[in-house]
Amino acid sequence: MRLGLTSADWGADFQPPSRTQSPAWVNFSVFGGCLRSELEIPGLSHADGSPPTWTFARGEVRLPADARRIGRGPDLPCEIELFADGERYWLKHSCTGTYRISRSGREIIFEQQGVPPSDAICADLTGRVLAIAMHAMGWATLHASAVAFRDGAVALLAPKHHGKSTLAIALTQAGGRLVTDDMLPVVAGARPIVHPGIQRARLNSDSRERLIADDCERGIDGKHVVGGIPAERLLSIEAPLAALYFLKPVTALPDDAVVRRTRISTTACAIGLVRHAKIGYLLGGSEAPVVFDRASGIARSVPAFELEVVRELSRVDEAAELIAGWHGGAAAGEDSTSLSRATSD
Repeated sequence: MRLGLTSADWGADFQPPSRTQSPAWVNFSVFGGCLRSELEIPGLSHADGSPPTWTFARGEVRLPADARRIGRGPDLPCEIELFADGERYWLKHSCTGTYRISRSGREIIFEQQGVPPSDAICADLTGRVLAIAMHAMGWATLHASAVAFRDGAVALLAPKHHGKSTLAIALTQAGGRLVTDDMLPVVAGARPIVHPGIQRARLNSDSRERLIADDCERGIDGKHVVGGIPAERLLSIEAPLAALYFLKPVTALPDDAVVRRTRISTTACAIGLVRHAKIGYLLGGSEAPVVFDRASGIARSVPAFELEVVRELSRVDEAAELIAGWHGGAAAGEDSTSLSRATSD
């Protein structure tokens, strides 16, 4: 998939910054593409001079009178609203400002509200804003962790506090490559493809003590932010989506098993994917059928399972080894070659 763009890919009223423009522009690698931004974004790696997939700039953003609200939700103590007019999207955040996203998803303009903290703007951008941009590009974005093995990437879907991040880190330590810990971009098709997301995990203290030897800084939610994962344990390329796992923590399983998977129907999978859409609560109105159509396409193409996992930290490594074995385990040596080959079939 071509993510780098030329001027022909942009709207007639916008010119992406050239490499010779103001040094204030910085390129970042994110979601398998290049984000060219006026704002420094902590936690993202700087990219080379690749043409941008997305451009983020400050500017004046006016919400047209005929723009219709298609979704809203809380971000306590703030409120978020999403508007559309058929040409563009506007994400209005009462505590940070308003973001205008082009219908192509490639151009993002931001006008701040008051003086919001820069980390709040960065959280908006790498979360909801780019999720809307990828939705505009035709992608699905799932609230999921994911890890890649020889057979492809496996997605872990569940509400908060169900152990997605803990299992993802354990799977990475079992030989997988971390794809993302929170938001998973999926390009639907006969063989859906995933792109790498934000590759930092957020763990509770008990999980951090079990899985990570070193101490980690804490986020504003009190969780430990696990960064600095070795490059060889991170997925840096796209990969086929091999399986979808809907997590169900349990206290015990028959025969002292630590993990059990049960195939679910295409319909149940599609409904589950809609439920776990990253910004599903915002994509209402005319966008809701689009979200369901993409979820249905993925469900028809990827095997999906209910994954029962005994919630016992002392056995998480055992569970991870079993799941890794289901998907070919880690490739011998550098496994990016096999993943690249898989995506080009």
